[in-house]
Amino acid sequence: MLLNITALTKTYTISGKLITALNTVDLTFSENSFTCIVGKSGCGKTTLLRLLSGLEPATSGTIDYGNAAKIGFVFQEPRLMPWLTVNANIAFAAKNDSSLPAAPDEKLLELLGLKAFQHSFPAQLSGGMAQRTALGRTLFQNPDLILMDEPFSALDYFTRRSLQQML
Repeated sequence: MLLNITALTKTYTISGKLITALNTVDLTFSENSFTCIVGKSGCGKTTLLRLLSGLEPATSGTIDYGNAAKIGFVFQEPRLMPWLTVNANIAFAAKNDSSLPAAPDEKLLELLGLKAFQHSFPAQLSGGMAQRTALGRTLFQNPDLILMDEPFSALDYFTRRSLQQML
């Protein structure tokens, strides 16, 4: 078991009204699995990912991370540091983790189609290239669990399909 969720609930109070974003969710994720959470806008998908990543606390319930020691997150928006190059944005986690290399290897850059742009800054990238840089930042860390919140929404069909197959 990689991850087990039991009776996970998240409520918010908005303008004095209690809103239930998630109501007693039970899920188990196995190692080496690929799971998609699908639903309408506003149904709680992003809330679930934010809880799993520790970005916000659950109202109740438990999350057992099992064998998921390192978690990576790819947001809907790239959230790149504008003063860092593609290489530096991808390797950003290496600043606080000495087990990581100082820079991404050529194989990762080629896989993401960013080799020719590794010294470019975010303002010089297309939206799809920026999103691929954000994906590279997560893959660079070699996490046990990757959480992705609509990571390919800014990509063209061909790039989206290629990255889906790669993952």
